[in-house]
Amino acid sequence: MVLLPTFFLIAIPSIFGTASFAALRLFKEKTTLLLTGTISGLSFIIFLAYFTTPLFPLSNTSLLTIMLAAIIATAALLLKTPAWPHWRSCRLDKTTLAVFILFSGLSALIAPKLLVAMPDGSLHTGVLNAYGDIGWHLSNITTLQHNNSLVPDDPILAGTPLTYPFLTNFFSAMLLTTGASLAQSVGLPTLLLFPLTFTLLYCLVTKLSQSRLAALILLFLFLFSGSPVGWTQFFSDWQSSSQALSNFIFHLPKHYTGHSDNPLRLHLINPLISLLLPQRSFLFGIPLAATILLLLFKIKSRGAPALLATGVLAGLLPLFHAHTVLALIPVISGLIILYPTKKWLYFFSTAVLVGLPELIIYHTGSSSFSSLLKLQPYWMAGSDNPIIYWFKNSGLLIPATLLALFRPAPRNLKLLAIAGLALFIASNIWLFAAWEWDNTKLFIYWLIFTLPLVSYFLASLFLTPHLIIRGTAIAFFVFHLLSGALDVWQLIPPGSPTWQVWSKDDVNFARRISAATSSNDIILTAPIHNSPVALAGRSQYLGYPGHVWTHGNNFWQREQATKQFYAGQIKQLPETNPNYILVGPVEKSLYPSLKIQPDWQLAIRQNEYSLYKLPLR
Repeated sequence: MVLLPTFFLIAIPSIFGTASFAALRLFKEKTTLLLTGTISGLSFIIFLAYFTTPLFPLSNTSLLTIMLAAIIATAALLLKTPAWPHWRSCRLDKTTLAVFILFSGLSALIAPKLLVAMPDGSLHTGVLNAYGDIGWHLSNITTLQHNNSLVPDDPILAGTPLTYPFLTNFFSAMLLTTGASLAQSVGLPTLLLFPLTFTLLYCLVTKLSQSRLAALILLFLFLFSGSPVGWTQFFSDWQSSSQALSNFIFHLPKHYTGHSDNPLRLHLINPLISLLLPQRSFLFGIPLAATILLLLFKIKSRGAPALLATGVLAGLLPLFHAHTVLALIPVISGLIILYPTKKWLYFFSTAVLVGLPELIIYHTGSSSFSSLLKLQPYWMAGSDNPIIYWFKNSGLLIPATLLALFRPAPRNLKLLAIAGLALFIASNIWLFAAWEWDNTKLFIYWLIFTLPLVSYFLASLFLTPHLIIRGTAIAFFVFHLLSGALDVWQLIPPGSPTWQVWSKDDVNFARRISAATSSNDIILTAPIHNSPVALAGRSQYLGYPGHVWTHGNNFWQREQATKQFYAGQIKQLPETNPNYILVGPVEKSLYPSLKIQPDWQLAIRQNEYSLYKLPLR
């Protein structure tokens, strides 16, 4: 079976990570131990596989060697350490297991829709917010599959170093190497990591609050979060649609938590549809953060080996998800103040040792963090009153958090909430990316850090004997779920709409490009997000300018030069020299004055697509 090697590529690192955590006796509950071990083992093996590519390029042989090493290490852990006895002594929390099973079922409905291989050979997405991002990720995945440089090139800005956290996409490249299809390479990580993410959040809140009810409330509030007032448009939309309610509910016309240019300024979109699915790095960032916090909140009872291991996980983070590193800074700073101990040296020593090479990789890039950090008070409020703006986008979460801070609650929950409020305030003062909407990558951690305290507060109100207080708490809870629930619901029904990203001709021509060119060739294309080149594992001279800009790089010179080159107005392109030029339907449409030059040598022709080899300059 083709997927058997792919299964082992996931299973072996998971078992290795679980055995490592069991040997260190980090957790006493089986599901928590398994899930923290899985995300840690996967992350470490992916990191190891990537940093060995300069010596051993990605292949079935190199992956088999790494898997055999992981098997040997796991066997040693089981035979020479207390790993197996500790696993057997661990209790099984049935509620935690049930949460994982429930979210696995939800993931099975949603994950396959991220990239869908249609019967006619085209590739679609069933996640509208992923329509633009999926091209960027496939460009990364297919080029990383052939990368053998420690600092890879940006696949949509050829000749410049990639400064995007790419290890999640490298994992998909590993899956692709073992025989997974393009759709499986992006769907399988989501299928596994989506339930793992939510279950580890449940574990974290259960540990910090000692309340299962608070942890369950957190899951609902986070899963269905987003601008909470959008659902008020539901009934007017239904009436104007002239459809039966049963039909309308299966064909909702929009996302009710808003979008980045929503006219009502509903900008805090549901994180599942806006971040976890389309921006795949969160699926590693959040569970790694939850694992690190589960370990650090008990720092005084942890030994040196446990803290060294935690430092390794923190050191892995920059190339999995850089915004998670920023988000953890206020939490860890608070923990150092709350729990001053020399043990922090163990954590920071390995975090710096492992993370330093990754920071060096980022430093080689052309984007500048300092140039992206700029003042913009109240985020995207514009002319709106900031209080009204944030009520539309977060409802009563901010006043509920402030109120909960002055009520009895575990101090670790309060510490987490204060760190979340610090992120909220910082993201309302500065922009941390070129595109203002990208501050949502920090606002999601504001939610993750403050919702546990709010959930604990709501749990106490749910249990009160006073009916008015209990009713108010239930109304608060429902009000904050409705918009997000409508958005998540759109992903669930079978037969829900999909949007074509690549046609059958695109997919077939991409295969021919891969066969006719070498992995280090650069191809000049129209600057779009879904060029066939994105599937071919080749770099574009300039891909979609919006992605180049949001990553902090300039595209203007290349964009103008591309237009001039297609029109035959210039013979030389700035910054780097492409090896090939693509002429397809999009290029003909965007550049009506396109001229095929005599020195372009035809390499491939298929229907409306042609690939020409360019002369050496």
